[in-house]
Amino acid sequence: MRRSLPLLLLALAACDRPDARAGSDRAAAPDTARDLRGEVPMEFVSHVAITPAGTLWLVGALDQRYTADSITGDWRPAPGTPAEPPEVDWEDPAHQFDFDAQFRLPRPERVDFFDGDTAFGSGRLNAGNLDLHDAIYRTTDGGRTWQPVSFGDDAWIYTVFVGRGGQAWMGGSSGRLHHTRDYARTWTHLSTPFDDRTRLKAIHVEPDGFAIAGALGNAIKLTTDGGRTWRAVPTPRDQRAGPLQPEEGEDGWTEAVAVVGGRLLALQDGSLFHSAREPVRWQHVPGVAVLVRDPWTGDLYGLDAERRPLRIHPDLRVERLSDEPLHARPRHLAAHRGTLYALDEDEGLFAFRPGRRVYTRPVTSAHRVRRVDRARHDGSRLWGATAHHVYGSDDGGRTWHRLAMLPFPAAGLALAPPDEALLWDGRGAAVRVARGGRRARPVETLRGWDVVGVIQTDTAWYAYGGRRHEAAERTDAGQTFYGGGTGGTRPHGFLLASRDRGRTWSRVDEWAEGGAAAVFVHPTGQVTLFSYLGGVRRLEPADGGFRARNVLLPTDGNARRMPYVQVPTALHFDAGGRAGFVDGTVHNGVPRRFRTADGGATWRQEEPPQLYVGMVSVPGGHAAWTRDAVRFLGPDAEREVFRLPADVGIPAPRISEVSAAPGGRLLVDVRDGRAYYLVDPAAGTSRRLR
Repeated sequence: MRRSLPLLLLALAACDRPDARAGSDRAAAPDTARDLRGEVPMEFVSHVAITPAGTLWLVGALDQRYTADSITGDWRPAPGTPAEPPEVDWEDPAHQFDFDAQFRLPRPERVDFFDGDTAFGSGRLNAGNLDLHDAIYRTTDGGRTWQPVSFGDDAWIYTVFVGRGGQAWMGGSSGRLHHTRDYARTWTHLSTPFDDRTRLKAIHVEPDGFAIAGALGNAIKLTTDGGRTWRAVPTPRDQRAGPLQPEEGEDGWTEAVAVVGGRLLALQDGSLFHSAREPVRWQHVPGVAVLVRDPWTGDLYGLDAERRPLRIHPDLRVERLSDEPLHARPRHLAAHRGTLYALDEDEGLFAFRPGRRVYTRPVTSAHRVRRVDRARHDGSRLWGATAHHVYGSDDGGRTWHRLAMLPFPAAGLALAPPDEALLWDGRGAAVRVARGGRRARPVETLRGWDVVGVIQTDTAWYAYGGRRHEAAERTDAGQTFYGGGTGGTRPHGFLLASRDRGRTWSRVDEWAEGGAAAVFVHPTGQVTLFSYLGGVRRLEPADGGFRARNVLLPTDGNARRMPYVQVPTALHFDAGGRAGFVDGTVHNGVPRRFRTADGGATWRQEEPPQLYVGMVSVPGGHAAWTRDAVRFLGPDAEREVFRLPADVGIPAPRISEVSAAPGGRLLVDVRDGRAYYLVDPAAGTSRRLR
């Protein structure tokens, strides 16, 4: 059987009572000012299931299962799930080739309930080895225990339709249709409406036995006997019924089907169509890009092309539930008794009713925050951030308490000691969080600027970014592996400045020929911009502002002189601004270093013993680090100021990040929070915090 799968977007979500004002984001406030609850691991969550009584389940492909009474509630491990799931350390050599640890089995990607006790899990499952996919997992005690049930087919399950009286239909990669009458205890192979090339993607079954099924290949079929025999009908693409715009690699995907008011509905290649049962003549339903059915009421919901939530009425009138869209592409959608739920690729949970919107990122009291992705020291305490929350720590990172939930996945963090932090998403949004504020407040002067990084100096803060879509010019620094990754991208590079520690910003420069991938602030006040294609631009102080000139542009004639580093990790120049180097990687991860002796007009590649993987501005110079050491880079000299001790006490130790702390000190983060060191370069001392 062919095993290559297209990326699938949709799944299910759950029941809640949205209580936010229209157009606003609202999350459950922490129970106390020091909320110690941990985050539910959402990276592999693919499904939000619901029991008839309204209990919500988060289901993940790595065997995560959490439940809650509402999306803003406290998510607790589902029955039979460990309170704190084991964490595999992929950088520990003992696990690097542990295939079973990386792909723990079983791993149902969705759960469908018949009642509060009986449900079954399906998806890309395995029945005990890496070659067979012929089982679902069934529970009759509310999820406390699960038993494998063979359904007699080597297939991944893409679609499930639960009917009345313990009936359900399912199918997937083999194109076959399977049916149960006894609450998933046994399964019957009814028919094979499609094959393993076209694949069964969507099905809807009516109580009288009429059903419609759609395939990933351009095919739709109907049955009148509950799925035993089928007849092919034309698809919307066959009839050229509307604005079909398949994505690259798609071939007439039928992503969803339904029957409402006696009419057929089919969502093909991102557009919705309707037809009478006979004859089949598809007509376009404008404005609907995603379709989902409420299994309890039969009501239809969806999203438009801008990811805004919709209700599709039986007369096919489309009602927008909110003007606020999802933050990113949908990972899973569903509806339950008047509410539309969504899980997006930014791992946010949404609930929509007419004029109401609730947004949150799930937390659990079952465990505390293990580690943060980035940490900063404000002189007395630690701040930290994951992709979704901001934290504080008063004991050197041993325990963290939540300060605020973020409205976006954080790409960077800068402190304005002693009480505030600036965070940005790299896609046109930024917020400030006060230590005791518990709310993230937008920074309006950064709205729309896709900030890549922020440099803090004694006289000003500088933010830079822009033009991250240069794929047609050989590189693409905006390569994305998650939904919504290029939102807010500007068509030009830019440099912004703030004189009030990040509260307000003004434009300093726009660079039409390149995006600012790295910036170096010279001691003389000059600023050098480095583009994703290796372009160099120099800003000279002049009349209270800057005068800009392009030193090197990426053209065919300059190809031999270009320092092609797609992801620069360290950019540095000497006191005169002539001699310098850039370290970084290209798109396939290969590290490179280039040196210049003429201010960036020409470059030559060299092979250093070890490249710098990061650099931060500090008083009097810069701190650059490798995986095991930190060096101070002054205008004319370099010296080592810290090296990882031999007895760190954690597997495969490496320096994740170095940040500046008050008093000229450095905070060294080892393995994303497994250890912290506070380094004083001037005194030549270091102290372990955790």
